[in-house]
Amino acid sequence: MTMLAPKKLTTPSDFFACPIWRYDDEDDLYHPVLEEEDIPESERDLSFRAIFTTPSGQKLDGYLVGISRVFSIGLFGHDRFYHANKNLGPESKGWMEEYVSDRPEIGIKSWQDLFPLQYTTQIDRDGYRDFSGTFNLD
Repeated sequence: MTMLAPKKLTTPSDFFACPIWRYDDEDDLYHPVLEEEDIPESERDLSFRAIFTTPSGQKLDGYLVGISRVFSIGLFGHDRFYHANKNLGPESKGWMEEYVSDRPEIGIKSWQDLFPLQYTTQIDRDGYRDFSGTFNLD
């Protein structure tokens, strides 16, 4: 496996290089999770590559934050992230509207048509198990 350095996560390619990242507030960087000892105590510091499915069955690439309580996601589009965070409802709705507007090829007309999103992580690594659930802004 390629050695990855801590960094700011700036493009979706970061999640294709490594499917799990942990945030460290001491250096304000994301660190690749390559081994079990890289896993932090708080699941809120973990981000996982995932596939999201809209109510209409559309598949979207992205990432999620957390495990048992997923509170934030990012959808990939045009080599950038579009965020949705349950703690930032009005802002998230605006970011999701921007995602829909920037991605006419997905055939979704409104941010409301994205939700609820079903997700399944895409860890694809020995010793790790994918998990799934539902993310909704409302």
